[in-house]
Amino acid sequence: MGTKVRTSTQVYVDANLDTNSNKIVNLSPGTATGNAVEYDQMNTAISSALAGGASSIHIPVADLAAAKAVASANRSDKMMMHVETLGLYRFDTESSITSNDTTVIRPTDVASDASAGRWIQLTPISSDHNLAANKQGGTTNEYYHLTSSELAKLQGVTAGADVTNATNVGTVVAGVAAKTTPVDADSLPITDSAASNALKKVTWANIKATLKTYFDGLYNLYSHPNHTGDVTSTGDGATVIGANKVTNSMLSQVATQTFKGRTTAATGSVEDLTIAQVKAMLGLTTANLSTRVYRATPTGTVNGSNTVFTIAALILSGTETVIKNGLVMNAGAGNDYTISYGATTTITFLTAPGNTPFVDTILVDYSY
Repeated sequence: MGTKVRTSTQVYVDANLDTNSNKIVNLSPGTATGNAVEYDQMNTAISSALAGGASSIHIPVADLAAAKAVASANRSDKMMMHVETLGLYRFDTESSITSNDTTVIRPTDVASDASAGRWIQLTPISSDHNLAANKQGGTTNEYYHLTSSELAKLQGVTAGADVTNATNVGTVVAGVAAKTTPVDADSLPITDSAASNALKKVTWANIKATLKTYFDGLYNLYSHPNHTGDVTSTGDGATVIGANKVTNSMLSQVATQTFKGRTTAATGSVEDLTIAQVKAMLGLTTANLSTRVYRATPTGTVNGSNTVFTIAALILSGTETVIKNGLVMNAGAGNDYTISYGATTTITFLTAPGNTPFVDTILVDYSY
């Protein structure tokens, strides 16, 4: 039987207490700072921490569904929880960020995104860097990481986008889209010499106003005079040609036998017209402009053998009437005569006019 020490007063130990690998049994649970912790008391505290509730750490859960299923009694503000398929989360009782089931998880017992209470992702699974970039804090648009593309942009700044390098800036400016005509609201960058060369902008409207003031002080403003004479004007007003001021010599020159008028349909500028165009406008044709000649005697010998006779005129085709001894002759091949029109018209009889026992009389009516 082991040795027992019993005392009704407090025992003080001045050096380490060596129990020689034996247990301290029948220990009461600690109730204040400095008290020893009894075994069951320690297990209860650990279980409580892992179970949730008022603890700062929740036991790990397997996936999104399990994370959403954690009841309000088992979660508290700033509690940490690891979701095996998603990463590490912190619970924010005040957050009402729109849930997306990845970086922001709304518990099932939180009715809608209008109600507060979110699991906010702190660290995603290590295989997905971009998920870390999407991690939000307690308020909307509060992010903690860069995406892969954002990181590449940041690295590119040191590689070739140094805005303090004139060559880099020039390359960027040369590569942007061009604008042909600036408008008043457009801005151009300037360095302000009155403010330690700080970068500022100036609008196109202010540039124009400044230049106008500058040039108005350099040059005399031109004032349009009043014009008098054949052409008059008042100041910057339109010039006016006076009545009866334009003479023939002021008109543009034209070719011989040319008329001024217009044949093109609709109102328009004056045109140079030929004789043919004028005739067409007046409805004048060869027929109604010709002259009629009656009982003309053709040139030719009437001797019974000569068949060719001429008239010194360009007879209009089909207008002739050939009369022999008072009888009208028929024209055409195989008939009484054929005719050839020209400056001198030729009439050829099928049978030569005779001169015995009397001389045949030949007369011609025609138009030319």
